[in-house]
Amino acid sequence: MELIYHLPEKKGSRSPFDEAVEKVVKNEQIKIACPYIGLSYFKETIQAKCQDFRLLTDINELFAAFRTKNDINSALDFIINNQHRIKHYSNLHSKVIISSKKAFFGSSNLTFSGITNNNELSVLVDDLEKVNELNNWFDLWWQQASDIDTEELKTKLHQYKIGENVKPKIRLLKSNNTIRSSYKTSIKEERISKKIDSDFLKSIIRHVPNKEWLISYCDLVYHILNNFNIKEDDKRLCISCKSSSYKISITIGQRYVIYPGDDDKSTINLIMPKDFDETNAEKEGKTEITYFTKHYKNDVPWVHYKKNLGSFSFNEKTISEWEKAVENELKRSVNGSSYHK
Repeated sequence: MELIYHLPEKKGSRSPFDEAVEKVVKNEQIKIACPYIGLSYFKETIQAKCQDFRLLTDINELFAAFRTKNDINSALDFIINNQHRIKHYSNLHSKVIISSKKAFFGSSNLTFSGITNNNELSVLVDDLEKVNELNNWFDLWWQQASDIDTEELKTKLHQYKIGENVKPKIRLLKSNNTIRSSYKTSIKEERISKKIDSDFLKSIIRHVPNKEWLISYCDLVYHILNNFNIKEDDKRLCISCKSSSYKISITIGQRYVIYPGDDDKSTINLIMPKDFDETNAEKEGKTEITYFTKHYKNDVPWVHYKKNLGSFSFNEKTISEWEKAVENELKRSVNGSSYHK
């Protein structure tokens, strides 16, 4: 292992960061994770000297650093020309270059300033065990990262605002962050469940049309729990009621399956399969269809119904379609629900 840093008296000599980068990339197939890339430096020092590369970056942060239209167009051309080599991962902050024999990582971005000018600190690693571990780390996040739809990126870039020291007004690509770590201090106490007393129940009733409507809604919840024999300790299931909204929601895995609407007290939202009958949904009081997404594309329908006359019910077809969608989510949620916490 070798520490890489600048010394004040060495200013003007070749950067030790530049030398370390070359040791890793020269004639190697390399893996790179970095949110901030200087395209000139990347092309001249990395791409020109390696055999091939894979780049994991945060597209939003990459473009946020550009200040001219020419820079943006050059970056877009670079991504289009290397589309199969580049993936997007939001909130990426790692800066690392990995080959089969060496790895370089630390604070420096892969820009001329980061390599030649800034006061940075990095490490050059040649311990094969650690290099293999870093290769495995990269492969894991490469699988989690998103392919870049260049047509979507072109469309979003038309809305991009360029200004001095101004971040873009839009997010070019959506977040795909999957890290859900928690922390605990001696001061911070773990959250405990609020006691469900009569005042809390009265608050719930005030947020629905009436008591009969709430009973009908709870009957639907019971139907799902009973029909699929979902037990209280099933980690795929989360039943919650926030004291800020007093709405009872049911989550399977990462998706709601039933939820009282936010826009209207009498609205109910149900998850539906992709092939659900929209004509039947119209008869049942459909007001809107939105979607759960997967890889930035519409995946599973989330249908909004209006039921505002006391007690209510859905017809057999709607219930059957809803059950199918819930069953699909139960099958998908092998690792439980992150909302269970």
